[in-house]
Amino acid sequence: MSSIVTLTTDFGTKDGYVGAMKGRLLSLFPSVNIVDITHEIEPQNILSAALCLKRSVREFSDGTIHLAVIDPGVGSNREALLIKKGNSWFVGPDNGVFSFVVNEYTAVYKINKETRLWNSHQSFDGLHLFIPVVGALLTGVALDEFAELTTAPINRVDFPVSTANEDQIVGEIISFDHFGNALTNISIRSINDMKETASILISCESKSYQLCSCYSDGAQYERFAIVNSDGFIELSVYCGSIREIDCLEKALEVEVPFI
Repeated sequence: MSSIVTLTTDFGTKDGYVGAMKGRLLSLFPSVNIVDITHEIEPQNILSAALCLKRSVREFSDGTIHLAVIDPGVGSNREALLIKKGNSWFVGPDNGVFSFVVNEYTAVYKINKETRLWNSHQSFDGLHLFIPVVGALLTGVALDEFAELTTAPINRVDFPVSTANEDQIVGEIISFDHFGNALTNISIRSINDMKETASILISCESKSYQLCSCYSDGAQYERFAIVNSDGFIELSVYCGSIREIDCLEKALEVEVPFI
């Protein structure tokens, strides 16, 4: 196992919560290499966190420890999990945050919330439970001292699936990125399976978006769409926020008509 630990939270960085977690981890294992995936997940948005992890975790070497704390159920009876996949570990609440990165896993452990090493907390398990668990992994504490093997299925969140008929594909906006681009659940594969024409118009709220080959090609259009690095359609505007310009919101319907 490597000494790389990734952190993904919805804490932001202004309140010191992330700093406290890093300080505790460094005190437990000073040579740890901490990598921030993000701390800007929309508060309590488990789906967004799961998609973020899907995009980033695959780029890390086997043996990395991934800690994700997007935890609206903190302080409740929700389970805390330790999931092994290959030589990597995933640590966090059992609420679906790891839905898209542990489809196949080696083993799942329920973390004991009270041990000689820690006690869970009513509002900050990131510091008082999950960071000490990561420290235990790094320092070689025996698993049976703090976790129990389980065969119970882990909780998962569903990815909204687009639908298709002979006339169109219908999906929705599922999130927005830092630039204000609207990310949809319509994959380019689903479009290619249904439509052969090179010119594709995408519709949302009675506005049309020309599908372009790259971002800079969209400069000639009032609004446009591209295929993002995940293979899904994004609605965009050149050097601006389409979220603000078109007043877009999550769950708005997006259509790809077959003309």
